[in-house]
Amino acid sequence: MGLAVHGILFIILFLMHAWAFREKSLKFFSPAGWPKNIGIHFGLLSAGILLWGIYPVWYHGLSKSFNLLFGEEGISWTWTIVIIALSGLAFFIGKRQAKLVDFSEAHFLRKPATLILIIYFLARIIFLIAYEMWFRGWFLGELLADFGKIWIAIGINTALYSFIHFFAGRKEAISAIPFGIILCLLAIELQVVWPAAVIHLFLSLGFELNFILRLNNDNISR
Repeated sequence: MGLAVHGILFIILFLMHAWAFREKSLKFFSPAGWPKNIGIHFGLLSAGILLWGIYPVWYHGLSKSFNLLFGEEGISWTWTIVIIALSGLAFFIGKRQAKLVDFSEAHFLRKPATLILIIYFLARIIFLIAYEMWFRGWFLGELLADFGKIWIAIGINTALYSFIHFFAGRKEAISAIPFGIILCLLAIELQVVWPAAVIHLFLSLGFELNFILRLNNDNISR
């Protein structure tokens, strides 16, 4: 596909993140409340699925995309245990962040409809899989092929990964650096993307599922 195309895809998604941030619709689950415009947020998810998921799969083909995600061979039990441990840690970190949200604020009084939540979670899961297939798959592979040095490829990949988290706040952008490095190393070592996708999903769901549970419990106790 080439680094130039990857650069264009990144810039488009970066600008869409900036737009969603400006419209206070970057995150569905946020300590600042629900997105001001759900349509903008779903547009961001859809663009990510299209540009980082569907387009690369169309370009490379289903067979190559399947091998990128799952690999041609299984991984060892040792690595399976490592992935389970990292997924559990990621879920715990997400859960801990959800505990810091103050649900007494007025902007949490009106919860989105159940159907909207279901659609969101389905879209979010697909988005994160596409996200990891691009960052830790297609893009990282292109960087390795072009630069030939692992540390340069991981450095550029992680820098852009952290940069796109800039709109979510300084703390999240900084924490994205070690997280991104770990996921890159896993993808390079195992030659598959699904471990990175699973760990990222557990981090996200750890926050968002516990966000919903705490919100519901808080509403019941009122």
